[in-house]
Amino acid sequence: MQLRKCFLTFIMSMFFLFIILSTAAWSQSGHIWTDLSLYGGHIYDIAIDPHDPERILAGCYLGGGLYASEDGANSWQIVKTQERFKNEDTFKNHAVWQVKIAPNNSEVIWATHNIWAEVSTDNGRTWTHIRNSDMQGECANCSGVDDIGRFCQALTINPGNANVVYIGTGGPQESYGSGAIFKTTDGGRTWTKMNRSNDFDFPVLDIAIDPQNYDTIWVVTSSQGYGGWGGTLYRSLDAGDTWESIFSLTPHDGGFLTVAVKPNDSGVVYTGSGFGIYRHVLNDSDPENVFWDLQWALKDAYLASVVVFDPRDPETVFAAWKNNVGWGGDGIPKLSFSTDGGTTWETYPLDSSGINELNVLAFHPIEKDILYSGDYSLGIFKSRDRGRTWTPVNQGLNGIVVYDVVVDPRDRTHFLAGTISGIYERQGGGDWLRRTERQNRAVAFHPNDPYTYYGGEYGYVIKSTDGGRNWSAGNYWGQSQVYSLAVDPKQPDIVFAGAEGTLYRSTDGGSNFDSVLTGQDIDGVSYPFNAVAIDPSDNRHVFAGGGGFYSPKVTGDLWESRDGGDNWTRNGLSDRGVIVNALLINAVNPQDLYAGCGYSGGTKTPLYKSTDGGFSWQDAWKGLIPETFTLRSIWGTDPFQWVAVGYADYVRHYNDQTRETIELDATIELQDVWGPSAGNLFAVGGDGVIMHFDGKAWSSMQSPTTDGIEGIWGFSVSEMFAVGDKGTILRFNGQTWSSMAPITTEDLNAVWGSTATDLFAVGANGTIVHFNGTQWQAHTSGSDQHLTDIWG
Repeated sequence: MQLRKCFLTFIMSMFFLFIILSTAAWSQSGHIWTDLSLYGGHIYDIAIDPHDPERILAGCYLGGGLYASEDGANSWQIVKTQERFKNEDTFKNHAVWQVKIAPNNSEVIWATHNIWAEVSTDNGRTWTHIRNSDMQGECANCSGVDDIGRFCQALTINPGNANVVYIGTGGPQESYGSGAIFKTTDGGRTWTKMNRSNDFDFPVLDIAIDPQNYDTIWVVTSSQGYGGWGGTLYRSLDAGDTWESIFSLTPHDGGFLTVAVKPNDSGVVYTGSGFGIYRHVLNDSDPENVFWDLQWALKDAYLASVVVFDPRDPETVFAAWKNNVGWGGDGIPKLSFSTDGGTTWETYPLDSSGINELNVLAFHPIEKDILYSGDYSLGIFKSRDRGRTWTPVNQGLNGIVVYDVVVDPRDRTHFLAGTISGIYERQGGGDWLRRTERQNRAVAFHPNDPYTYYGGEYGYVIKSTDGGRNWSAGNYWGQSQVYSLAVDPKQPDIVFAGAEGTLYRSTDGGSNFDSVLTGQDIDGVSYPFNAVAIDPSDNRHVFAGGGGFYSPKVTGDLWESRDGGDNWTRNGLSDRGVIVNALLINAVNPQDLYAGCGYSGGTKTPLYKSTDGGFSWQDAWKGLIPETFTLRSIWGTDPFQWVAVGYADYVRHYNDQTRETIELDATIELQDVWGPSAGNLFAVGGDGVIMHFDGKAWSSMQSPTTDGIEGIWGFSVSEMFAVGDKGTILRFNGQTWSSMAPITTEDLNAVWGSTATDLFAVGANGTIVHFNGTQWQAHTSGSDQHLTDIWG
């Protein structure tokens, strides 16, 4: 262990020296990246510390994920975690669906992100990661792998007990199918799938606990556009054990988005939906036939994403909604409030404040006139007059998602950015100007006219001929986002637009589009066309690439046309099972093509290159992305003979003559390595992986566990031990690995010993266990901190 630590220090020192020299070299050559200050983002949730109102937390779609402010939203910082698990326990670039502060203990904070959850018991200073398999796969009433991988979209904490938490989810394997609810009663150590292991009809989008009876739980679901927009309001009277359906929406009614129980009346429940705001009132006039009356609370309030009661006054209720133009409305976001329990309402339009669509509303715990809101795409706003006017407060909140950036071919200081918040324009180093308000994933300049721009929206290609001040839309082709655009440099009236499942072409400058290519994988699953490129030397030569980048991923293709888009064939790159996200053709040498590939879960080959016009392809990312994968462990005999393992399924070998990086076949997370010699090494990692190196190649060994293995140590090739998650302890006798009886359920991170009869392992919450050659025994460390390594 001492040798391993010395070598790890040596390697880390060399690594940081390399970073310093590299940074200096880039700085001296003028290659410096500058933040161009596009602040904002899609805000899912806001939580305010009731004892320190200046401290605010905000959950965002991608970007930093979770942000914190210590000065009342004047500035924001990214919240970081310890990141013990690759791509898991980090908020960065994750969708942080919900963040909640426990009502009875503000030191306890919960956050859900993607398919995971985090809990902090020290006001957000440190976080404990809840692995998806623990919550959804191996919990009580769970079905193993058939339950895992669910998006954690809803979260609530029992107002009287911070250890009791409910998490509502989507379907298994990151699908938008039947949702579920998972509950912990011990602060996240153990979990139970509620509803007696049954799923709900659709993903669970919101959960509310009755303030007067904590065993009464309300849930709303929504199909989220998959097969329509249906949803159901459910109620449980036994803390989630069983559920009854109170009211269902048809696939044409918009789906439920939120639910709120009247604080002083358990018989009044509000729901917001795509079709409006409903008031559900308990009617118990007939004891034999108790039912709920359904009432319109606020007519024409479509897309009602927020319905919340003022915590100071149970008769005051706020609602945020927006009636889209496509539904006969004006498309203006609005905030309504009632001070008489929802009988009469006062409504304020929000467009003058620059708000696009509110997702969440939060009340200042002391100042009644101060409200905070989270916008669908423009970040966080603050109101000092009870919601009548709003001011953006996004300094440091860089969660805006930028989908596409193009440079004016005539002016290198002129940019267009297609973002989740619309199209932004910047010229000559000035401020960004927001030119459109709707999400825009593709932008393009006209090759000859400096005032003509194109953008890709939901169902349309839009065009401006006056520098972005006014826009017109081409023909509508249905509910499909435009993902890519390409304008023919020689015939500018020809415009290609890639959408979900279809590539379109216009021959009249974007006014009308016709379908020219269909994108489907071998199973008939549709995928979007993410990229289109036209050969600058031959405008009849066109490439189109696609695939499902977001989960669940869909393998795509690279298509090629030699006649301007009339006929298409699959390019040979398709044989590699790619998801093509970006295409570039070298304007100086059009035989050079680049294809950027991968999906949101990562890829082994992010960039391909062709030097013969697309006939053949080679991996082209080596050196583009430095091999700075996280090193978890290193083993060696001297400074010129060592092996390092880490994240990104690589093993690096080094001796005094060669240095090589070996790419393993499986996507694994190697955590530790040990061996009696350089030609006989063992490495362990995630999902119970055990690898063996025989001096020539690495191969997988049969493992008795699927839990993550964190540490390995031995005394000889026939006497080795490994430890891991949930108290896993393994022993190797020279032939096979076997499980030893666990002494703890805490995660074990490292193992070391002086002899085979004097062995120690350490882990989470100060866990220390000792092996005396016969049995393992637990010892008290006197600390609740995570112990990550041991040596003596």
